[in-house]
Amino acid sequence: MRAKVVERRTAEHMAVAADAYQRSGFEHAIKRPYYHIKPLDEAQILNWNAYLSFEEAQSTKDKPGMVRTLYERSLVACANLPKMWIRYVKWLESADTPAEQVEEVFTRACSTFVPWLPEVHLQHALWYEVQAKPDAARKVYSELLERVTPGLLEAILQFANFERRQGKQESAAKIYTDSIAAATDSATKAFLAVHHAQFLQITSQDAAKVRVAFEAGIAAVPTDKHLWMVYIHFELARQAEPADKAAAVTAVFEKALGDQCGISADHKSELWQWRLTLEEDQGTSAAALCKTQGVHAAWVANGRGTRKRSAAGAPAGNAAKKARTGPSGNAAAQAAYAGYYGQQPQAAQQAPYAGYGQYSQQAAYPQQPAASAAYPGYQQPAAAATGAYPGYNYGAYGQQAYPQQ
Repeated sequence: MRAKVVERRTAEHMAVAADAYQRSGFEHAIKRPYYHIKPLDEAQILNWNAYLSFEEAQSTKDKPGMVRTLYERSLVACANLPKMWIRYVKWLESADTPAEQVEEVFTRACSTFVPWLPEVHLQHALWYEVQAKPDAARKVYSELLERVTPGLLEAILQFANFERRQGKQESAAKIYTDSIAAATDSATKAFLAVHHAQFLQITSQDAAKVRVAFEAGIAAVPTDKHLWMVYIHFELARQAEPADKAAAVTAVFEKALGDQCGISADHKSELWQWRLTLEEDQGTSAAALCKTQGVHAAWVANGRGTRKRSAAGAPAGNAAKKARTGPSGNAAAQAAYAGYYGQQPQAAQQAPYAGYGQYSQQAAYPQQPAASAAYPGYQQPAAAATGAYPGYNYGAYGQQAYPQQ
């Protein structure tokens, strides 16, 4: 009997020793298991993530205790890292944890540890929507835009898309129009105007409403070349009779290239090149082509443009104007806006929630002074901003700084 007891206990001891040995490398790499105001170095963060991945691989759904304990340990040292909170929540959901416990973790993060960072707030609102609690989600979005990070582009777009999914199209449109009115810089106004127009295209399928949105955006930011180009691309991509489409495209070009438009001469040169290329490749009237060439020649003769071209077919001295390579002509515009409005509304709306990649270059969010060094930039959960709008040259739109709290 004694021998059997010793044998059983020895086997248990060896199993525990083997488990401890497997974890010893991770434990020895933990240099700061306590909370400190200074940010963790990258090696410590990588070690915690690797340790959590190891425990998740070792655990089973009926024995999740060690994983949860390790998550709670990691959040002592990594309390100021929103990605760790989001990872914890996702694991809790995968482990079929009751919703009340998941909500408690969100509350801890959003009210105590990272209340000044938007990532967890956005995830919290999305979780409420999945739980069929739209009023709670709406409250999170409102507080985020009013108190935490006013003017945050990702929050604006996610809030508007939330209202769209709830069937409240007027509320979603109001979010766009109010945000455009509240924006203080032209780049943000133009960016939101483009998204507002695409929202109307998806929800109403009414070209007149989309044009009204573009015209309102252009009235607010008449000098933004990208806004004009997206407007033109919209007209090119929509389903319409060839004559109607040609007339609509010509009308937009004439507004953009007119003397009343404040676009710079260089940008007008790009638009002229695009217009001439479209006339040559897709136009059906030689008379219209000759007329356009004559107007362009007069514009160049007045010293506002140049006919000089490089061997590749682009105006000399401007690397942004590429040679024609596709059937639609201007490759620069084609690359910048390929698929921007050409996709069907359903497809156009798939990418925004694959991840928030389009704002991956946002500058530092408002942070508490103590944690400002820890979070030099906001990283989106996935491919974004530009995931929703492939190929779009965001330029200044991709950088958005927020005042420190």
